[in-house]
Amino acid sequence: AMTIRRHVQLLLLFEGGAAISFGNKHPHLTIRASSSSCADFKSSEMSPTLRDFKSEASGVFGAVRLAALFPAGAILGSVFAMPVVAGEPFGLGIVKRLYLLLGAVSVSASLVSVTFSTAAINEIAFRQVEPSASLADLLARDFDLFYTGSLFNFYVSTVGMLIMLLLRVSTWNGCPLHESRGVQVQPEGGAADAW
Repeated sequence: AMTIRRHVQLLLLFEGGAAISFGNKHPHLTIRASSSSCADFKSSEMSPTLRDFKSEASGVFGAVRLAALFPAGAILGSVFAMPVVAGEPFGLGIVKRLYLLLGAVSVSASLVSVTFSTAAINEIAFRQVEPSASLADLLARDFDLFYTGSLFNFYVSTVGMLIMLLLRVSTWNGCPLHESRGVQVQPEGGAADAW
């Protein structure tokens, strides 16, 4: 019985080298931690948690792919609405040729955007991707070319479609710009009267 100590200590070792001891009469807590465990704790508090953002990245590319299809559909329906007619004024012929050229560029850019987005979705599905702090970090680190290419071509197709719309309105007989100058763009009974 004499060999039993009156003061019982319980020593628990933690992963970082911390120790806790309790006394039996006056419970007290002593914590000794190594400086490396404190540094590890601080760095884990400061660094953001890493996550798998593959499904979100796939959703971003799916949204760009779907949005890029709309300009292509709208342009294909109207690109041949202004046919070049023999004997028309020189300025009108230039505008119509520019309209056709913009239509070809816009449809091509829209399809390239769809191709980039589809390729990115396939890469996400079949490639092992490391976790990242945010979706922006994942796109910048692993899919920069796909993201830039799909968005740039989408913007080109949309801007091209808007310029085509402006060109078409500028050749319309009822355009206030032409009425103020007394200019009639389309000859009466011409091929473009249907639109």
